[in-house]
Amino acid sequence: MEYIMMPVDSFSVQSGKWPSPHELPSSFGPPYRTFAEWVYQVKNEPVDFDSKPKPPCESSAKRTLMAVLRKLSGVFQRKQSSQVSSQGKKANSQLDISSTSLMTKTPNTANLFRYLDYLAKEKNIGCVELITKELVGQSSSNCIQMMNNLKEWYGQHILGVLNFAVEQVAQAEEDPLKLSNASKYPVLLKELRRALQEKLEGYDGQISNGESIRFRYQLAPQDIEALSNLNIKI
Repeated sequence: MEYIMMPVDSFSVQSGKWPSPHELPSSFGPPYRTFAEWVYQVKNEPVDFDSKPKPPCESSAKRTLMAVLRKLSGVFQRKQSSQVSSQGKKANSQLDISSTSLMTKTPNTANLFRYLDYLAKEKNIGCVELITKELVGQSSSNCIQMMNNLKEWYGQHILGVLNFAVEQVAQAEEDPLKLSNASKYPVLLKELRRALQEKLEGYDGQISNGESIRFRYQLAPQDIEALSNLNIKI
């Protein structure tokens, strides 16, 4: 025969009264009316055998780590933004007529368009005055080479590309500001040509109004890429 040891509480010992088989001592926790009721309660309590106890400081440490990571991310983003802004200012400060390579036999169309865009956005001084000021430091031979480039096939082709771009923007865009900006570039190219004529004092630099371009296939890949610097997609 097996005997079950039943714990007893101090009240039962002091009173000399043993609990009946149907009564559960208070040392077992909350009072239950019967032993069977206690067994039923214990049996039906949910038990998660896979759960692991978490240290009390885990949630606090996690919150602290996330706060540090957010702060570092903010610092990194501000640094990146500052670097991009600094690079943009440095690039703009390097945009001058020399960057266009017009004084060579191989002009850089992308840089020429960037230079025209720089002139269009210049607020401190008029674009014509700025062009004239920059030509002062150029030698006569450089100015002649620039004029020849704008007078011959290259200049006519580039002017035709810019005129074609204006037409495309007018057809595709409803934003009058973007159309206004696009219309400035062929005008500025003509202003550069006129300023060169004045610098050379009577040099014959008469050219046409540009190559007639009506279709996209007439553009070279470098023309399309250069137009992207003006935020014009063809």
